[in-house]
Amino acid sequence: MTDTGHRSGLFQVAGSKLGYLKGLVSEVRNSFWAIPLLLLICAGLLSVISVWVDSNWKFAWLIDRFPYPKAVDDNYLHTELATIAGAILGVAGVSFSITIASLTLASQQFGPRLIRTFIRNRFIQTTLGCFVATFFYCVFTIQLSSLFLSGDELPIFTVTVVIIITLLDLILLVGFIHHICKSIQVDSVISEVVRELNERALDLFKEEYSDSVGVLDDDIEKYHRARNNFPNRLKLTRDGYITYVNYDFLLEFACKRNIEVCLLYRAGQYVLDGADVLSYSGSELTDEDSSDLLDCILIGEQRTPIQDIEYSIKQLVEIGLRALSPGINDPFTAISCINHLGSIINYFSHRAMPSVVLDDANGTDRVYCRQARYEDLLGAAFDQLRQASCDKIDVSMRIVEVLSDVLMQCSSPQQAHALSSQVNLVLSAARLSAALEQDKAALEARFRNFMSIAANRFPNTDFEFNLPE
Repeated sequence: MTDTGHRSGLFQVAGSKLGYLKGLVSEVRNSFWAIPLLLLICAGLLSVISVWVDSNWKFAWLIDRFPYPKAVDDNYLHTELATIAGAILGVAGVSFSITIASLTLASQQFGPRLIRTFIRNRFIQTTLGCFVATFFYCVFTIQLSSLFLSGDELPIFTVTVVIIITLLDLILLVGFIHHICKSIQVDSVISEVVRELNERALDLFKEEYSDSVGVLDDDIEKYHRARNNFPNRLKLTRDGYITYVNYDFLLEFACKRNIEVCLLYRAGQYVLDGADVLSYSGSELTDEDSSDLLDCILIGEQRTPIQDIEYSIKQLVEIGLRALSPGINDPFTAISCINHLGSIINYFSHRAMPSVVLDDANGTDRVYCRQARYEDLLGAAFDQLRQASCDKIDVSMRIVEVLSDVLMQCSSPQQAHALSSQVNLVLSAARLSAALEQDKAALEARFRNFMSIAANRFPNTDFEFNLPE
């Protein structure tokens, strides 16, 4: 058994180069500083260009043709730039205050994890970056013009540029306020979360469902056999979430060393310090090979959606759970979340689940992976909402209706069994609630409709339904 450490980096983790790059891109994408920093650099370059143009080109002829002030000189330029810099700095401060207030409101109403959705909003980043960049442009240009512009050189180009930038900032300010007002609306928040969820689903579940592709029972048995029988195990030396697994490198490594490798966790799961994370067959590897093997796994302090579709699903579930809380009591928002969750589960119904067993070119099993199954994704979408809505019959009815719609288009009896199990739990929970008998009867009518759809879609399959007494 080998115990090995990890390289330090952005997340202080071990990871392959590809995994580290994906983590870095995700970190930059979700940061609030990337676009403003880029705009600051552009502002500095624009300042240099402006002063260079005014020092090498003469624009005196423009004064007679356009409404420029007759006294465009260094003093006028410095006064104008200083005035605009002070005004823009004040606008930037107000904009930052509005942003912080919006983030606070979003955290309280939609959950702290959804702050990430607001932080990664490019329009907000661009607007605040433009304000900061304009301030820097004004201050930097004052210094450059003092050094490189003489008294007889008219800074026409610089004045024109700063006027255009100021007008753009004013337009952005109006658009920024409008955007903030829209972005804190619950429908906009749900749409943004659903958009990211769809992007993750399209990236992770590309292959269409077929009887010969997907998670098969014999592959699952192979995984559990490998998990229990492989003698050699590798440990992690820190706590954290698995954010990325480089399966291609794992397969290549196993082929080169002629071994079989079993992953004991999947992306999105939390791993404790000292926990076994990998096992492999054959003789014990060297420390260098063990380190290379662990380099396939990226560990982070926060859960990310890079390979973890359940994390994206949970963000939408969290909005629905908060809507069902007694303090908010907004079943319409919860039903909206249920509708979108039904859409994504319907998408999964037509896609092959990730392979549990990866083989080489010769068909030899090499890597055994712990992957999310259809039942896991269905549970991630509806378990908590079902539990929170047991005393809200209208929400429970909508869950059954959505699952009935998914059942009409699902691809296999196994998927239908998973859907029927979820519907059975909805009905069982509703029976224990204090709802009126008429409401329970309405729910049972939808339950019977689900049973009818299941019997028509899969007539040769036996389903276990908790029939009402």
